[in-house]
Amino acid sequence: MNKKISILLFVLALVLYGNTLTHDFALDDHIVITGNNFTKKGFSGIKDIMTHDAFVGTYGEALELTGGRYRPLSIVMFAIEYQLFGLNPLVGHMMNVLLFAITGGMIFLLMIKLLGTKNIWVPLITATLFVVHPIHTEVVANIKSRDEILGLLLSLSVI
Repeated sequence: MNKKISILLFVLALVLYGNTLTHDFALDDHIVITGNNFTKKGFSGIKDIMTHDAFVGTYGEALELTGGRYRPLSIVMFAIEYQLFGLNPLVGHMMNVLLFAITGGMIFLLMIKLLGTKNIWVPLITATLFVVHPIHTEVVANIKSRDEILGLLLSLSVI
């Protein structure tokens, strides 16, 4: 039963955010995808991505920002996508939607684990609110924001 509900939450997220698949790149995508020299090297840029601040690939140097901007996982994913599919926003949007949909199912499973399986209504309502809440629109629709989706998804996966 729980797996079926997770699948339904996954499908709900796909339906809600499927409209983003036809979107183009956004302004923020320039920093990590379209204007990033490391990303545009594909596989050969991964070493540079792993050893530099996120802004070095675009600006040639790390910007003076508190804490820096080291987010290699999402940028490595963009480099792999660039290598395999070229500069294609459909692939980036598809990955964001799929990762967000998986996250919705993981929220449900986490709530079941925390609260038990006797009453699935609280986990179901919690996960449904997470999936449908409009606050997530910008994160899912903006390819660059994959780092935020991955942050939550990977945090959930360790529980």
